[in-house]
Amino acid sequence: MRTRITLLTIAFAALLGSGTEARAEDVGSASQTCGPQGAHRVVLYGTPWCGWCARARRYLTDRNVPFEDVDVEANAEGARRLSQLARRVGLRPGSVPVLEVDGVVVAGFNKQRLDSLLGVP
Repeated sequence: MRTRITLLTIAFAALLGSGTEARAEDVGSASQTCGPQGAHRVVLYGTPWCGWCARARRYLTDRNVPFEDVDVEANAEGARRLSQLARRVGLRPGSVPVLEVDGVVVAGFNKQRLDSLLGVP
């Protein structure tokens, strides 16, 4: 199962290049909040073993951006929300990382796009 998810993630990342984004409505609360309270609502859907997910977490943590971290393998509700969100915005369900910043969905880790959405210089 993990190998299949990994291969799908690699294929999805290759198709997307540096990341894709779409607009979506709020999908509810996530499993874990990280960092102090801030102006942006950020949700990271990922897995513990995903290297791009780790980069996204490090990016947000290093910039003191509060975010909700949803492990879609350990959290069935989080996996369901990611699947629902992916269908809503036209992404392949099961691919990680997927970030939602103030309702804008970014598939894959795209530092430049996240900088822009978060107002990071």
